[in-house]
Amino acid sequence: MTKNEQTKLYKENQATINGMSVQIAGASGVSVDEIRSEANFIFCECCDKYKPEIGAFSKFFGNALYFRLYKYCRKRSRQMSELHEDITPLIDSINCHSDNLVDITLENLSRDGRQAVELVFNLAPEYAERKRKLTKGRLKHELRGTGWTHRRVERAFHEIACAIQ
Repeated sequence: MTKNEQTKLYKENQATINGMSVQIAGASGVSVDEIRSEANFIFCECCDKYKPEIGAFSKFFGNALYFRLYKYCRKRSRQMSELHEDITPLIDSINCHSDNLVDITLENLSRDGRQAVELVFNLAPEYAERKRKLTKGRLKHELRGTGWTHRRVERAFHEIACAIQ
């Protein structure tokens, strides 16, 4: 398939990519941008694998897109569950250990890791006043609200969990 043919097919299927990305993001909790990125990757793979004798590209691509995005979101959901388990020791560690241990751990973290931990310290009293727990989900929401990407949040959480173990 030539570059011009791929460009034409992409323009013809762009609405499918965007529509399915928004639909699956709403159902899965994975960001639209992340799903759209994966959908574009799937499109490129489908262009490489497509044979005209199997039928219309749009049907071939639509089926592949749906099932591959479903599989991708299931995998991301499992990864997020594992990450949730990874961050629990961080919160317990911050609550149970002295400030010196936290200072030593913070020195070894990246800038993003330190920002995430500082946000925990800054938000914890505010949440305590409202008698709410500062959960991983709420912390993630706060970070995403400041412009962090899903992947950036995941990396910071993973780095913090590794640092305290």
